Parts: sequence; C-alpha cells; structure tokens
Amino acid sequence: KQVAWCGEFLLLAQKKDYQMLNLSSGVTGPVIPTGKASPSIVPLKNSELILLKDNVGVFVGLDGKLTRKFGITWSEHPSHLAVMAPYA
Repeated sequence: KQVAWCGEFLLLAQKKDYQMLNLSSGVTGPVIPTGKASPSIVPLKNSELILLKDNVGVFVGLDGKLTRKFGITWSEHPSHLAVMAPYA
C-alpha cells in the first residue's frame, strides 16, 4: 500500500502489518500491525516516522523501533496525515 525510504531500510505498509526491509542483508521484519484501517507512513524531520494504526499515530525510528512511549490518538481514523513546517 505504501513504501518509505528510511536510511538503509525500506518501510513497507502492507495490508496486515508494517515491515522493515534491510537493503544490505535483504532481511525483513515486522514493525507493528496496521490494524483495520488503511496504513499510512509520514516521515518527520528528526529521523522519526509516524505509522498510522487505526486511529493512533505511532512514532518509530528509522530502525523500526518505537521512539516514544505514547502516540497521537484521534477520535477516528484520519483520512490524511501531513507534516507542515515549522510545526514538525
């Protein structure tokens, strides 16, 4: 559904989960499940990404590991996500 370049990794948003592909070794591994709604990847300036899981935005690093204890929760699944400077 969506792909993002993350340094030496590719982050793949698939139907059931987000997968991180190491371009050097070819090894893939799961990051988080996508939930029931459409997955979305939003790159941030500080080497982080927001991954959308239903109505929650989860922060992960370029290595696919969680970077923050809490995410952003919306009342329902957002139709679009965008980052606008200087707020990012």
